[in-house]
Formats: sequence, C-alpha cells, structure tokens
Amino acid sequence: MRPAASDPSAETPALAGRAPTSLVSGAMLDIKLLRERPDFVKERLATRLAGDDAKVSEVLELDERRRTALAEVEQLKAKRNAVSKEIGALMGQKKTEEAEAKKAETRAIGDRISELDKVVAEVEAGRDTLLATLPNLPHASVALGKDAADNPEIRVHGTKADFAFKPLSHVDLCEKLKLVDFARGAKLSGSGFLLYTGWGARLERALINFLLDLHTTEHGYREVAPPYIVGEHCMYGVGQFPKFKDQAYAVQEGLDASTMGKLYLLPTAEAPVANIHREEILAAAQLPVCYTDSVNRLVEVDGMEQCLWMGRPRAKLDRCGEADLVARRLETEPPGARRERLLAVQLGLRGELGLDGIAEAVGRSRATIQTWFDTYRQGGGDALLYDARSDNPGRPSELSGAALAE
Repeated sequence: MRPAASDPSAETPALAGRAPTSLVSGAMLDIKLLRERPDFVKERLATRLAGDDAKVSEVLELDERRRTALAEVEQLKAKRNAVSKEIGALMGQKKTEEAEAKKAETRAIGDRISELDKVVAEVEAGRDTLLATLPNLPHASVALGKDAADNPEIRVHGTKADFAFKPLSHVDLCEKLKLVDFARGAKLSGSGFLLYTGWGARLERALINFLLDLHTTEHGYREVAPPYIVGEHCMYGVGQFPKFKDQAYAVQEGLDASTMGKLYLLPTAEAPVANIHREEILAAAQLPVCYTDSVNRLVEVDGMEQCLWMGRPRAKLDRCGEADLVARRLETEPPGARRERLLAVQLGLRGELGLDGIAEAVGRSRATIQTWFDTYRQGGGDALLYDARSDNPGRPSELSGAALAE
C-alpha cells in the first residue's frame, strides 16, 4: 500500500506570485523555449504529424513584433521623461514658448505610445492564441507512427481467449440482457446518451465503487468529489482547450447569453482535480498529492452520428457523449497500479507504446494497456462478451476493460 500523502487542502494555500514573464496563460509550451530552441521544438512537434511545427515560425514572428513594439514604447517613455524634465527647466527660466513646444512634443510621444500599446495588445493576443494551440513535445523515447499498427508491443499478460462461439457485440449484448436502454436514453437526451437499467446500472455503480475503494484503500489516494461544472480557465489548465473547445458542453445561466462559455460541463475528471491547487505553492513535504474521484463526463464526441444505425442507437459505448469515469491524479502512480486493477477482474492484457495514441495536447508519452476484447471488434469494441450457451443467460459471462477505461 502506498503511504498516505499529506492533505494540502487542509492547509491555508500560499497563493503563487506573478507567473514568470516567459509563461503564457493557457499555453502548453514556454515562449522562451521557442525563442531559444526553435528547431528543436519544430522537430519534436513534427513527430505528431499534425502540422503544428509550421506554427512555430508564426508564433515567433508575432513574438518579435510584440518585443519590437515594446522596445519602442520603452524608448519613447524614456524620451518623454527626459523632455518633461526639460520642460521644468525651461519654465524655471521663463522660456514659455520653448516649454510649450516641448509640451506639444510630449503629447505627440504620448499619442504614439498609446498607438503602440494597442499594437502590443493585439499582437500579444494573436501570439498567445496561437501558442495555446501548440501541444506538448513528444518524448524522444516514443515510437513514431501513423496509427496503432506502428506501436511497439511492450509486454503481454495472459492469452487471448478462444471462444467456440461468435461473441456478440456489446450493443447486442446490452440489449439482450437489458443492461442499457439505448432508445429511451436517446429519447431523454438525444443521440449518444445512455439509460442504464437493471444489472447494467448496478454494474456501472459496482465498477465505480470497486475502483474508488481500490485507489483509496490500497494505493493511498484521497477521494474527492469535485463540482460537475468548471470555469474556462480550468479547461485551458489541463490542455482541454483550445483543441477540444468545439466538443465541450458550454453552460449558460438562464437566459443571460453573456454567461455562455464562462462555465463548462466536465469533459474528464482531471479538469477539476488537476486545478484543485491551481495558483498555489505547495511545500515539498506535502508532495506527492494523490487524488481520485468519480465523475460523469460529458463531451460531444466526433462521430457521434455513429450512435444511430438503422434508426436505432447502436455503436461503441465509448463513442457516446456521456460516461462515468474514475480517475487518479498524482505526481507518480504506484508501480503497476493500473495493471493491478485490471487483473482484479481477471482480464488478459497487452501493452503498447506509441505516438499515435497521444491525442491529448498535454501528453509527452503514453503507454496504452489494452484487454484482449479489443481484438474481437466487429465494427466496434466489445464491452461485454456473452456465451450464448451459458447456464445463466441473464448475466454477462465476462467483463471487458472498456468499462474501466480512463
């Protein structure tokens, strides 16, 4: 069991001072890194095959325009101060006409400074907006590839089951066992939303409790229950924005349209949890900070139309807009913790490491743990495998790790 960490939330937070000038709010990368090592940044971003490396030069161009304008502003301010001193001296010498000319000069300098301040603000906004779209730099150890087929396999645990029957898709199985009412879920909230019923609802609740108990009792995590709505700054803080802003559910307070986009429904558990200690300074003795929570994640998924087939909601459950999620957040995860919780439900596992899986802007590398059910896909991942010859046809015979996906 991992020793319990101290509880930073129980202490008065020390608000962080002003962020270093090289850090841009909402940006994944430090502008200073782009200035000093532009070729390195381009090379690393190019491995993502998303065209982000082409943005580096544009960011630096905007940054140079900003810095040039700022330098001119500082020069003009210094000149204005010098002229102001001259005005005082001229007034003392009763040289009124010359003093008035200098006053006109200072007004002209002030007008120019105002113009440049607007230029700086506009260019800075453009730079920061573009900089915020740049994802993290993939680690050098990550294998390059266009899709999962290029990922190297790290290791395998167990063997793939050999069924004497054709496993049903998870959609067919959920309908057969009445675990999910797809049609009524869509009637309630639209395509992509599910109505768990009977054993399906109980199974979902059991899995959530199982994982929370595992993390809190065996791995030393502290359970938290965050709000289901977060501010826009939190979405930028975890890298959800700006990349996934078009997929988030924005909240509006009543009929007040001006509030739209200030708050968002949770797209993932880390959005609130990773921001718990935002703008705080934690003492070394308080680390590591270990949190776990369960939230109902809501996000508009690309390809949501896949949830309708022949007039009926049919698709992979992981392509729907709502799912329960148990997440952990800490500096270093206990070794093998994720593997242990999958083994707890007796699943065969395989692990692979590759760049194609880093969809998140924040990721530098990611090892994916897959269950053997992934190899049984028939147009979609099977969340439950069902033996039609089972003596208990009312229950699923085997669980898949999709139900435990992070």
